[in-house]
Amino acid sequence: FPSHDKGRNIEEERNLAIRSLPLQAQAYVAQAKIASAQGDEQIAQNAMIQAQDKLNTAFKLQNDYEERLYNWNKDRRDAVFSYANP
Repeated sequence: FPSHDKGRNIEEERNLAIRSLPLQAQAYVAQAKIASAQGDEQIAQNAMIQAQDKLNTAFKLQNDYEERLYNWNKDRRDAVFSYANP
């Protein structure tokens, strides 16, 4: 996608947010391990669910971005081809 200064900052923030999701998931897993070691299985299970949600979100966001980028490049390529072959 084209980027300007403002767009670049938004893109950087987006990338940082996506990159933080697996770290947040790791923190939830650590919390689950501690809760499990203390015998609190409900808290452990809830923490694992939160960890899975973070990973699912990271995957969905990255997948959606890659799909949009692919479609954007495909549309550009199709436009050039249409222009060159009237």
